[in-house]
Amino acid sequence: MREDVEKVLPEEIIEKMNLAKTILESDENLGSRSLIDNLFAMTSIKADSDTEATRIDKIQMRLSVIDSFYSTNMGRRLYGLKELAEKISELGDDEKLREKLNLYINQGDSDISGVFTKKYGIFKHGIPSADNLAIESNVENDDEGFKAISLISKYFYFVSNHNFPIYDSLVRNNIKKVLNHFHIKNHFTGKLIEEEFIRELVRVCDKDKFAEFDNLLWLYGKIQRGSLSFLADKKIYINIMELLRKRFLDNLSKYADENGIDLEVIPKEDSLKAEFTESLKNAAKSFKLTLDKDKKIFKNDGEITKEKLVETIFKNATSDNLDIFVASQLKDDEIIEQLKKKQFISDDLYTFLKFCREVK
Repeated sequence: MREDVEKVLPEEIIEKMNLAKTILESDENLGSRSLIDNLFAMTSIKADSDTEATRIDKIQMRLSVIDSFYSTNMGRRLYGLKELAEKISELGDDEKLREKLNLYINQGDSDISGVFTKKYGIFKHGIPSADNLAIESNVENDDEGFKAISLISKYFYFVSNHNFPIYDSLVRNNIKKVLNHFHIKNHFTGKLIEEEFIRELVRVCDKDKFAEFDNLLWLYGKIQRGSLSFLADKKIYINIMELLRKRFLDNLSKYADENGIDLEVIPKEDSLKAEFTESLKNAAKSFKLTLDKDKKIFKNDGEITKEKLVETIFKNATSDNLDIFVASQLKDDEIIEQLKKKQFISDDLYTFLKFCREVK
């Protein structure tokens, strides 16, 4: 039972939850959330009008859209979406499912637990997930192992009109830091398994605050990951990245001067070119931009502008490494002030970025 729920969250965190909500509602890139809400409304599942086959088709359509938007990777598992749709369909129509979810939140429900604990789909090697744990534990970007906890929690979130907590890596990796920042007592540890984690989410956050709480953790998590495209349209994104490249160039120029590196001439000799490249990689790494140590950056030699040099470095960085670099820049007060001065970010996002700087 939920006897120990802290029904009143501190005003400070509610303020940041509302701020995150305002930012996300004003961001056209987050329109997909509204699209998902609309999809659930248009594909409403009712006991008196939908056959079992129709119900499964509607659920699978919803799951496919959520999987695509949130990159939960269920689409990588053959037959996974269909099997999950069939399992959710067993719970009944939307109204019946919402009743079960409400029961689960308040005192637990074995049917909902069964959806979480079941394994879905197979990989191309054709070995069912339950029989191939060692291989599947190495699947890239598969945080939930062979289950579908993240996707299922998001489906329940939308079908319940946002009255179910979302579980994913953004929540798991950041919730303790955020709660500790606001001095909210919690028991989140790395040892909690998925359902235990969800139960603790329910304990610290009252039901009518799940959506706002998710907004806060989602936005904070995206900023910590350097996922800038979720916070800006295409034009602004290009302008921000140009600003970050200029800042990188300034730092790189200082590094070159201190270490006797000529940034405007790429050596002809292979050994010197390799040495030059290695020096640039070390310089880039010192500014949180890691490049592949085995990758050749320069195909040609001769004179080059510093600006072109930096463009080449950025083009050779992986997407993940660029995210790490951007995340480091968004923690820099000088960068945050420049983003505001150039009106690349709203006043609300500026305030939220400053908040992110404070969370340790």
